[in-house]
Amino acid sequence: MGTFRIFEELSQVMDPATARKLTEILDAMYTDLQQTVTKGDFQELKSAIADLTRAQTTAEGQLGRLETVLVGLADAQKQTERRIAELAEKQARTEQQVAALAEAQKSMEQRLSRFESTVADLVEAQTKLTLAQKETEKALKELIQQVNTHEQRLAKLDGRTLEMQFRDKAAAYLGRVLRRTRVVSVGDIADELEGVLTPDEWDDLRMADIILSGRADVGGRKADVFVVVEVSVTVDATDVERAARRAALLRKKGWKAIAVTAGDDAADELISLAAYRGVAVLRDGQEFNWPQALAAA
Repeated sequence: MGTFRIFEELSQVMDPATARKLTEILDAMYTDLQQTVTKGDFQELKSAIADLTRAQTTAEGQLGRLETVLVGLADAQKQTERRIAELAEKQARTEQQVAALAEAQKSMEQRLSRFESTVADLVEAQTKLTLAQKETEKALKELIQQVNTHEQRLAKLDGRTLEMQFRDKAAAYLGRVLRRTRVVSVGDIADELEGVLTPDEWDDLRMADIILSGRADVGGRKADVFVVVEVSVTVDATDVERAARRAALLRKKGWKAIAVTAGDDAADELISLAAYRGVAVLRDGQEFNWPQALAAA
């Protein structure tokens, strides 16, 4: 076999540089063998070369697969590095978010601290306000009490003024039913009532606002009568009861006695009650219940 043919056959299974080098080695060996090696030895050499060639081919295949694996590993390495880079970027963003959250937490704690301080101030202010309110309520109660006291005094003063006015103008107020009107002091009739009234009844009669005497038409006949008047700015049921009760005390002596209440105001229901009790009512110039009062006399 010629050197060129050997080179061609080797080039089919290995790269040209390797084939050329191996051809040169074989050519030198062949030259040496021509001088020293027998034909049988040469055949063994050819077989060894064939084995070597197959081993080379196998090695190159394994090398190719190894290169493929290495390429895959390189790609995997790149993907790993890319993922690591992404993770690093995410980690950086996470750290930024954590830092932002920490800052927000710090701000929230500061706001909470201010809020707690504000709440404490509000609690203190509320406490002061509560105390002030209690003081105000106390002062208001005292003021209300004072106002009530003043109102009571004014009511008494108004009542006394109205009583004096009625006493001075009794003849005018009662002129429609009473003639020869005059004011009677309880002392003027004390002797005549002695033994008739109990001490309690006597004390009650002395508390009458006004007692008048005169002549009135009672039962179709002119007769001497007494008039017991209870005066209030606003006539109420107590005034009606007092007038009726005190007029009844005079009747115990056998005298004719008319019960009258007078004032600036009196409810319609009160006037109805007075009619039932036989008490006349004078309300701001208006007259009510004279027939019932005269009938009760």
